[in-house]
Amino acid sequence: MPAGVAGRWLHSREEDTASAEVYRREDHPFPPARRPRHGLEFRADGTFVELRPGPDDRPREAAGRWEDAGAGVLRAAFPDGRLRVLSWSGDRLLLARARAPSDDPDLPPSEPGAPGEPGAGGPEPGEEAT
Repeated sequence: MPAGVAGRWLHSREEDTASAEVYRREDHPFPPARRPRHGLEFRADGTFVELRPGPDDRPREAAGRWEDAGAGVLRAAFPDGRLRVLSWSGDRLLLARARAPSDDPDLPPSEPGAPGEPGAGGPEPGEEAT
């Protein structure tokens, strides 16, 4: 396991950029938030847990696996998706943003076939409906 990545990280949405999501160690002094923070946990045995706020605000776990992709990049896969860690230091982890920024950064990415997404059915741009 790459040094410094093991442990639990929480989304610091206040620090996100257009291209990356920022995560901090769970003991980071986060400002108060109205909703629970999304979390990630990397374990030394190659397992990975995504922590999502549940309907009662308690975290729900989605288990998966992570791997060192080389060149300072980690990849994690779990039943509902994948993520790519761009960089990490002792107290900061950057994830590639898998979706466009929105007003609610904790919403999951759009599913293929959702309205307005490729594969949604109907005419492609530039085609006429029949």
